Amino acid sequence: MKSILTTLFLVCISTSALSQEYRAQFGSFTNCARQGRHLCSIENISQKDVNRANASFITTEEGAIILRIHRDKLTKEEQDRILGAPITSRNKNDLQFTMEKALSLPEGITALTSKTRSKQLTILEAKSYPTIISDQYIDITIVIPNNIESKN
Repeated sequence: MKSILTTLFLVCISTSALSQEYRAQFGSFTNCARQGRHLCSIENISQKDVNRANASFITTEEGAIILRIHRDKLTKEEQDRILGAPITSRNKNDLQFTMEKALSLPEGITALTSKTRSKQLTILEAKSYPTIISDQYIDITIVIPNNIESKN
């Protein structure tokens, strides 16, 4: 019985960690120093402000970390600003997210990028990131596992 309660407790904790929602701001928002496609800020959203959330983090089995942007929570202008061009059926496989300016990541997000403290990502570098666009999401791979990097 004790092991069942422990298991349920651990499942509840991991589920709440996975259900964290974030608010990502791109381009020319108040918190941005200049216009552009870079990610200006990302903040944890409390449960009471969950309507403001537009992003989440996903860890794949291979160890990739994906910043998932929820398209239904963005205006068309915000979607265009993220990728630097309007998303169309013709170009959605070619568009990539480019960080024009490096961004220091908050500690809570840093912890999501790796279980090993020494491998945690503290800065989102200024560069292009692999991007997959679907009707619902813009998935930006911010951490590529070593075993995938070595194949490319």
